[in-house]
Amino acid sequence: MAGVLDGQPVDAAVTNPAFIIKNADDTTPSRLGLGSAAPDQGPAITWTQQEVNSIDSFIGKTQNIAATATPPWTHNDIGLSTDPLFTRVNLMTAKFNGITGHMHTGVDGDGPILNGSNITGNIVNTITPAGFPSLVGNVQLSPGTGVSFAVSGQIITITASGSGTVESIAVTGYPAATGNIIFEAGTGIGLSQSGDLITISASASGGYKAPTIQTFGPSAGTYTTPTSPSPLYLKVTVVGDGGGGGSEGPSGSAGTVGSGTSFGPISCGAGNPGTGNYSGGAGAAGGTGGTNTISAGPLVLTNVQGGQGSPTPAYISASGAVGIAGGDGGSNPMGGGGAGGYPEGSGSNASANTGGGGGGSGYYGGGASAYPGSGGGAGGYVEAIINSPASTYAYSVGSGGTGASGGGNGGSGYIIVEEHYQ
Repeated sequence: MAGVLDGQPVDAAVTNPAFIIKNADDTTPSRLGLGSAAPDQGPAITWTQQEVNSIDSFIGKTQNIAATATPPWTHNDIGLSTDPLFTRVNLMTAKFNGITGHMHTGVDGDGPILNGSNITGNIVNTITPAGFPSLVGNVQLSPGTGVSFAVSGQIITITASGSGTVESIAVTGYPAATGNIIFEAGTGIGLSQSGDLITISASASGGYKAPTIQTFGPSAGTYTTPTSPSPLYLKVTVVGDGGGGGSEGPSGSAGTVGSGTSFGPISCGAGNPGTGNYSGGAGAAGGTGGTNTISAGPLVLTNVQGGQGSPTPAYISASGAVGIAGGDGGSNPMGGGGAGGYPEGSGSNASANTGGGGGGSGYYGGGASAYPGSGGGAGGYVEAIINSPASTYAYSVGSGGTGASGGGNGGSGYIIVEEHYQ
């Protein structure tokens, strides 16, 4: 047991080794712990010497040096060799500030230069000669003697022949690039050449390409999906053509039905024609609207059957002359149905590229009976998204049904293809 034992003399030889001297320098050969039970002191330390040495080892400090000594920094890319630990850590933290932090300029303390191959995500891409950062915005290149430029689609080739050098491909703070360099533009980048000047244009939003649109009226053919760049998806609006309006009279006839409209997996039926059949004294029924068929694949946003044409009443028997307007043509979300004819007037044609139905013929006659024609039905209507589109799609657009005598023609079908790149 350490310390002074009962019965021992209290003299220097016995007492001094048992206590830590307070009025002179001293060293304890045994473990010295700190065991305060006060909560704000933290956990007890059982061996003070070991704890101090572990702290020195952790921060890289040499033991038994001056109290004002600083860490022996191996690298001083940030700060000074005389920095204390707190100062150096504070400087390092500042390098990750979202606004003023490091910019990868290649300068010590600012990180290495990043090439396009090291970066993923939505960037204005691959204008990256070795040793240069990615260039953003609109860039103009002009060749020097013995240098030629060639543009093929979205690829620029810059060739230096003989003693020629590529003179003006330089970014402030970087060495000029020489030799043969190929620039390949990414999404939203345009390349154009005028004589010895090449312009590389990027939209202000950094690689954004606005949607493009193609439309198709009455025709048949093959739609080709754009390339360089290719759209991520298509938004397609398909409209069937409308039926023709019916004719007037006790022996009135129906218009004709259209051929319908299709785009790849989407088919929109044509509207049925208006009629003029008064068999048994019944009125003329309006043409029903076209229905749609959609194969698996597209994401359907809207699928609407075309509107039915307006019917007309049963014949009216009365004394004197009678006049009744024809039935209006049906409509879909594009509108455009033709108006029914006024008494003894012809029905109106539906608007082009809407798929509306033609208006029925109006009737006016003496002898107490009236037989107006009914309106034609509208074509079906579909809006859908086609993701990861194929390279081509067959399409066909109907021209609309023909009205019977005095009836209006049905409106032609229509296709709208929106090509989205983002």
